[in-house]
Amino acid sequence: MSSYFLSNPKVEAMEYDGIIGKLRYNKIFWSTCCVILLLNLFFYALIIKKQSKKIDELRCLYAKTRNIGTFDKNDKTTKYILAKDAIQSFRDKLLNKSAFPDHVKELYDAISGQGLSISTMTFTPELLDNFSLWKYTTSFKVSGQYAKLKGLLTEIQELPNLFCIKSLSFKNQSKNEELVDLKLSISTYFNLS
Repeated sequence: MSSYFLSNPKVEAMEYDGIIGKLRYNKIFWSTCCVILLLNLFFYALIIKKQSKKIDELRCLYAKTRNIGTFDKNDKTTKYILAKDAIQSFRDKLLNKSAFPDHVKELYDAISGQGLSISTMTFTPELLDNFSLWKYTTSFKVSGQYAKLKGLLTEIQELPNLFCIKSLSFKNQSKNEELVDLKLSISTYFNLS
């Protein structure tokens, strides 16, 4: 009987029509499946292939970096290379000497922005011949509430210039109020040009 169904074209046509009918009946489901399949192929071709290339490049870069980092840190050559890189990084962040007035304005704006009173501000330039740098030390005394002084220190820390705190001292003005004197001495380094 099974050979009858295989050899009879009417039975094959009925089965084919039945399959087509079932597909038409569930066309929303099958359309959704086709759209998802096409989207999957599209994302694979455009996004995943590009990302996999980038991931491979980053893996190679990481492997190179990791091999550099496996040197003996006590080795004199490695210490020299690390120190040289640190100095170059420091020099790259330095501003030119001509930017000093802008530096002073940023500092003054930070102080006045906190509503603090400043007594005197002194600037002491020092040429560091060995390093071809100018070192400007700025010293000042500010009075105000402790919270505002902490805000000033935070603001100075967030300024884009490189500051090195040389000295910092707080002194209470009164035992009853939160008035404090802040003496601050900070250094900033500039390129000679």
